[in-house]
Amino acid sequence: MKKQFILFLSALILSSCSSNISSSESSISSTDNTLDSSTSFSDEENELLETDKEKRRIELSLKEGTIEEDFAGKEAYRVVIHSLLKQDTSLYNLAVSTSEFGASFLGIPYTINMKMATYVTPSQSFTEGLVDGGIVIKKALRNYDNYTSTNIVYTGSTPEEYSEDSKESYDYDAFLEKFGKLFHGTYYVVEEGEKETFLTDNKSVFLESDNPYKKEKTSSTLFDIDDNTITSGSIIENEDKTFEVTLSLDNDKGNRYYKKLFTKVAGLYDELYTHGCDLTFKLDKDLNLISSSYSTILDVPVLIFDEVQYFNDVEQTMDTYYYRSSSSTFTVGDNSYDVMIPSVSESEFTGYKLLPPKK
Repeated sequence: MKKQFILFLSALILSSCSSNISSSESSISSTDNTLDSSTSFSDEENELLETDKEKRRIELSLKEGTIEEDFAGKEAYRVVIHSLLKQDTSLYNLAVSTSEFGASFLGIPYTINMKMATYVTPSQSFTEGLVDGGIVIKKALRNYDNYTSTNIVYTGSTPEEYSEDSKESYDYDAFLEKFGKLFHGTYYVVEEGEKETFLTDNKSVFLESDNPYKKEKTSSTLFDIDDNTITSGSIIENEDKTFEVTLSLDNDKGNRYYKKLFTKVAGLYDELYTHGCDLTFKLDKDLNLISSSYSTILDVPVLIFDEVQYFNDVEQTMDTYYYRSSSSTFTVGDNSYDVMIPSVSESEFTGYKLLPPKK
């Protein structure tokens, strides 16, 4: 039973991060003074996450101070997509997460803690997850993507125990099949039913393709956020000019990557069930991502004595903090951090230093 639950957790490790943002920086001006209410919009390929028309509409709404009214209800998700894409296009971006699971074993409650990070640079992306808590042994996972259509994954009980024996290599199609998402920015796939195959990282190639099932994806979130997955939403502007966007997602559609991840990777013998999928994003005045919080209840299937049993009512909360920079140096407040991708032999990743202290 321990083994299956550990596998479940190690799969979740990859389901976190990617892309990012520092609230003090923005590579895109959100308040273009050339915008006015008479601005005309052009149509673009409708399988883009955000068309030029939608982008200009958001920028104009932000400039005129009407974003709460213009993107009320479910439409609030468009602002989130706008922020996620800004993260994806940042030269250097970092997302670091802390996650907590409330579970029980033989009626004894315990807590499982995880740290997760995704760091994207112009030449390589890096994803790591660390599990430690309760009766579950430590677990560590690292993913290196050099943008050569291949991901290298290492696993171990701790980062110090990575070895060539644990090394696995996946081309992008195989990685999508097993893990559900790439973690290096925006990319494009051919999506037929529940199956996705890698198409390109190049927008021009995507637009030139006449495949009717082509879609743009963002690696910034594991959740599938679009008009068909949102059940409700809201956006409010705070007194400090930051924005808070709250979204509720359809359990099946919004968690499709979760289900793929856990069912195919975590050694699960039946479908993972989620009860609720609530996300809250905090954005700065220019709609750069600052942080997000996620909560859900899980029923996790494991095989016990050749029979599928469920760990029911497993509570998960996850807080993610986003940073972006034009270089590998990230400035937060009065502190600067030079964030490097660690080699396999190194056990420390400096990106975790950007996690705010626990309250």
